[in-house]
Amino acid sequence: MYNTVMYCNNVLAIIYAMHTRESNDLIE
Repeated sequence: MYNTVMYCNNVLAIIYAMHTRESNDLIE
């Protein structure tokens, strides 16, 4: 279960990073 939580956190971090990158591209 602990590994599952860490895996979910990694996925969310990647999605968040991609989302912020796209937002930055739109702003710039």
